[in-house]
Amino acid sequence: MKKYIRTKTLRVQLMRYHFLIICLIATFVSICTYITANQKTLEVAKNSQKHHVESISYRSRLVYEEMLNIILNCTERKTFDLSGINGGHTSGARKLGLDYAELIRDYCAITEYGNYIVKLSVFDDQGNLVQTGSSFGSTDDAQGIIESGWLDRELEKTMDRYQLDLESSPFSQYEGNILPIARKLEHSGSGGWAVLCLSTDLFKDMLLDTANGQETVIVTAAGDRIASIEEPGGAQRGK
Repeated sequence: MKKYIRTKTLRVQLMRYHFLIICLIATFVSICTYITANQKTLEVAKNSQKHHVESISYRSRLVYEEMLNIILNCTERKTFDLSGINGGHTSGARKLGLDYAELIRDYCAITEYGNYIVKLSVFDDQGNLVQTGSSFGSTDDAQGIIESGWLDRELEKTMDRYQLDLESSPFSQYEGNILPIARKLEHSGSGGWAVLCLSTDLFKDMLLDTANGQETVIVTAAGDRIASIEEPGGAQRGK
């Protein structure tokens, strides 16, 4: 009888031992599976975020290049002789001013981002001014740009390594920040400049259009925030 009990007890212990081994193996396999799946999930999320950032960067670079092309079209061709406008005192001068205004409107129209150009102003130190853009114009706009404090710094930048800076709007009709690009007129009869002021709404709308459920921020090279989007609980909010 005692031998039978010992044999039965041994079998129970072996069964418990085997069950414990099976549980340990199952736990180990489950942990390994979880770690592998988690790593793959993180890798997919990382690649998705990388693709998202690269997509936004690519679109931003296209905008940047198109804005530079507009400025170069304004400044490097023998197109604008602002001295001929002469304050618009004659019919010929007024017609020339209208022709120039139509020309810079065409420059803005050839880009799909034209609605985000706050002002494209071509002016000289004699007060001659032609401009276009999504914001209402004023005869004081040229003076506002000159007194802004950033014109000389923008003119010193080279086109091949240009970096956008965030600045306060120099226009009384437009509140908020702008991204200016400035260049001297190369072939003008008098000293003149072309200044393009880009709205930050472009980058805010770009983020909203490419939202992927995560916080994304666009900044200048100096670290100034241009636009951001946060999506707590799935709700989109642009800044």
